[in-house]
Amino acid sequence: MADRATYARPAIGVRRPAGKGSLYPDGTRRIVIAFDEETFAEVRGIALRENSSFAAQIRQLVEEALLDRAENAKGARG
Repeated sequence: MADRATYARPAIGVRRPAGKGSLYPDGTRRIVIAFDEETFAEVRGIALRENSSFAAQIRQLVEEALLDRAENAKGARG
């Protein structure tokens, strides 16, 4: 069995490699993320208005942001 320290959280300010997460059989990957109170409240409010889960709202917001980013990159290239 691995030493407990192997699984310890990194010190504050120490960056881990970009998320690996846990891969599920359906092909999705689960990660842990933290939000400040203001962002959490805003996303939660959207989820409540849309009658959806917090996780579903995060997925939608990320998808929209990625699409916007791709469109902006296209526009910058000409």
